[in-house]
Amino acid sequence: MIALELPDSYGYVLLFCGVLPSVTNVVLGFPVTKARKEFDVQYPNLYATPGFHKKADEFNRVQRGHQHLIGKNKLIQKWILRLVQKQCLRLAFMNSLSSGISSQRAFLTSGRQP
Repeated sequence: MIALELPDSYGYVLLFCGVLPSVTNVVLGFPVTKARKEFDVQYPNLYATPGFHKKADEFNRVQRGHQHLIGKNKLIQKWILRLVQKQCLRLAFMNSLSSGISSQRAFLTSGRQP
């Protein structure tokens, strides 16, 4: 078995790289939720549309602060990228499996002998 030794101050890494960005994300998310109700911007709209929403600029300012955090946070970007990669790999595997079965069926229904 491999023993893993962490320095005594490793808790600060978890605090600054895991806990604080998550708390900041939640704290910046509350004003966006409040602004959605106040400016009547419904989901799935990420931003308010000028001309359609009366106070689009005011809502978009609040949303940009929250979105900027997510866009610049490398931890969140890596998490999202891993989810997308797993899903793409799963779809690629299913497509290759499906096309293999389809080509086998096409060969068998053509009347040729293998």
